[in-house]
Amino acid sequence: GNREMSAKLVELQKQAQMISMAGHKGSFMEVESQKFYHAPWDAPRLVYELTEGIERTAVTIFNEKGERVADLSGPTKAGRNEVVWDGKGFKGETLPEGKYRFNVQMFGKEDKALVDEEGNIVTAKHKSMMRVTGVKMVSGVPTATSYDLDFPMSSVTGLSAEGVIDLEKKDSKDEKAKVEKDDKDLDRILDEALDELGLDTDLAISGNGFFVVGKVGDPSDTSPQEYSYTRSGSFVRDSEGNLKNTAGYYLQGWRTDEKGEPIATNRSTLSNLETIKVSQVSGFSRPSTKVDLAVNLKSDADLNDTYDVNIEVYDSLGIAHDLKFTYERTQIDPMEWTVSIECEGAAQVLQDNALGGAYNNVVIQFDENGMPQTFDGGLNPPAIHIIWDNAETSAADMTLDLNLGTVGEADGLVCRGTAYNIISRDQDGIRLGNFTGVNIDEEGVVHALFDNGETRKIYRLALANFANPNELEEKSGNVWTQTDQSGGYVLYYAKTYGVGRIASRALEASTVDISSQLTDMILTQNAFSANAKVIQKSKEMLDDLKAL
Repeated sequence: GNREMSAKLVELQKQAQMISMAGHKGSFMEVESQKFYHAPWDAPRLVYELTEGIERTAVTIFNEKGERVADLSGPTKAGRNEVVWDGKGFKGETLPEGKYRFNVQMFGKEDKALVDEEGNIVTAKHKSMMRVTGVKMVSGVPTATSYDLDFPMSSVTGLSAEGVIDLEKKDSKDEKAKVEKDDKDLDRILDEALDELGLDTDLAISGNGFFVVGKVGDPSDTSPQEYSYTRSGSFVRDSEGNLKNTAGYYLQGWRTDEKGEPIATNRSTLSNLETIKVSQVSGFSRPSTKVDLAVNLKSDADLNDTYDVNIEVYDSLGIAHDLKFTYERTQIDPMEWTVSIECEGAAQVLQDNALGGAYNNVVIQFDENGMPQTFDGGLNPPAIHIIWDNAETSAADMTLDLNLGTVGEADGLVCRGTAYNIISRDQDGIRLGNFTGVNIDEEGVVHALFDNGETRKIYRLALANFANPNELEEKSGNVWTQTDQSGGYVLYYAKTYGVGRIASRALEASTVDISSQLTDMILTQNAFSANAKVIQKSKEMLDDLKAL
């Protein structure tokens, strides 16, 4: 129907994007990202936007560990600015190839850093320009790659042929291997783009197995299930969310846990199979369990100066809450600060657990190099235990592990220099996401997809095999049933015991349902005939009108 055609057109558009992007391999792409990939032979460009009145910019480079590795002075004109990093560190040494990120701090009159209403440092809008080294599909999303970094094509804001290089002819074997790592299957991807423009629920088996299908799709229907076997994998979602083929047979599989393992302990009988029903999946979220903060506190801050850092965390219901950290300078020498934590919607924020004290004025001591020396007298800060206000939410109370870095290291909280800076903040919770579709991998695991980027394993397809499949009895609708001569069924996972792997968005050409195709052809012919009669009748009426 229209829904199926629309889905195929969307898939065609995605594949066209990939083919187009593949043509830009070796050229620059501009991406809305602070992250970039540094290769000694291929310097990236760091792009940022400035408003009027900026007197100075400080471009800071960080490695994957969050360590500050280089400082650059960038242009300050209003509008678009670019700076090329040569990959050198503070001492002029060439830094190793890998993933880096940057931010651009802005200074106005009297060399004062720009801050927002809450006192947080304001950074410029970031973009990066890097080589296109390959393209691929990631969870159904067309994705461009630059060495070891992936970027959804929706984040690519521009392409430039300037400085195009032949990535395949680079002298270094290591460099070529890295490019090929991202792009080794490009030809295969483009072939599939032309051959597999089906739905995500169009399936084929590259092996000897059969899909197990049944005539009963409603679990409340007490009628005995009539099992059959087919190689025809053209399945679509019906109005109830069941995967059903054009002949009215429902796809069967095992319900799984979140790891993709079937819940049923006996997987050798058909009676433990269920109709694959994707509509049973609603929203999906994940509560936060840890918070990572990297902040630079001013070493010349006055006594009782305070700085706030805010980060969103998610409760067991998928609802976001603002977690606020307040750092206060309490001693000049030796350097000492305290941290206190508040949370929106919380009745109490405690240390470690429900029996801990309030998370107020936890002492952090720094050494003479500005590195953390102790967190509350130990090597790690106390965990954050949140007791929610029952008048605000019914979510379960939660405990968050707090990572402020390593004692003696510059990989988290530090107290150095004269500028306060939030280097990074992260947490592992996921907001509530709505179900958007399914993806079936080559092992037959059915993944539910959500608009928050998460996936969840919900079913695993069962593939059947027989000692003598040529003796199965053929029925209408491209299905077969077991006979004494075929031998009994044996159920397997895909990619085991020769039953084959599952190819998603593909159909086996030999399984075309002739009766279905003839029915569609007759319907089309009847519609054409009806339209022709309407046109003929309209012409006759117009002729009669002219004759008056």
